[in-house]
Amino acid sequence: MCLIGKFNDLTGKKYGRLTVIELDHRNKDSKAYWKSKCECGNIVITRGDCLLSGNTKSCGCLSKELSTKRLIRALTKHGDSGTRLYRTWKNMKDRCSAFDKDRGKRYADIGIVVCKEWEDFETFKYWAINNGYKSNLTIDRKDVKGNYCPSNCRWITIQEQQRNRETSIFLEFNGEVKHLKEWAEILNIKYHTLYHRYKKNKNAEYVLRPYRHGNKTL
Repeated sequence: MCLIGKFNDLTGKKYGRLTVIELDHRNKDSKAYWKSKCECGNIVITRGDCLLSGNTKSCGCLSKELSTKRLIRALTKHGDSGTRLYRTWKNMKDRCSAFDKDRGKRYADIGIVVCKEWEDFETFKYWAINNGYKSNLTIDRKDVKGNYCPSNCRWITIQEQQRNRETSIFLEFNGEVKHLKEWAEILNIKYHTLYHRYKKNKNAEYVLRPYRHGNKTL
């Protein structure tokens, strides 16, 4: 291990949410203080022994998050199983479960999952409350091919989600599952042509058949 004087060089090392940038200074008792960047973006100065012992793991944001979670638990006297948010969380997990024959198989087959972080309801609840959840909103994935995770989810109205439904069409053809828009690009057929076919008949061979104009196949 490298040394700075008689101090361990912590530069570049990660402790909890903190990544050490450089040695900031030493105090009159020769204690080393290090400049670190937190995952949330804050820059902090922390004593080296506090980093090494694990007593300091963030700029303070971790403590705030844990306090918020404890507050949420304290305010929930009778559990959350009867709440709308809990049902949203459970339905989200069910949609991605291979054990749900009607819904889960479709999501599982195209690789959509719930992130490990959201396997815990309290963690999901914390994210929801801090990201605009209201009783009239529903969870929506920004990228319809992406997973259920904080970076890909948002809260929108049911009306907005209904308008977005046509962008969530996946079809399996020749062993490949692709979004309808991807098939349109691959086959060089207008998306709206495929979409109108899909509205009539959801069979992939019907929807993705070559476009014909008179006796000519395009």
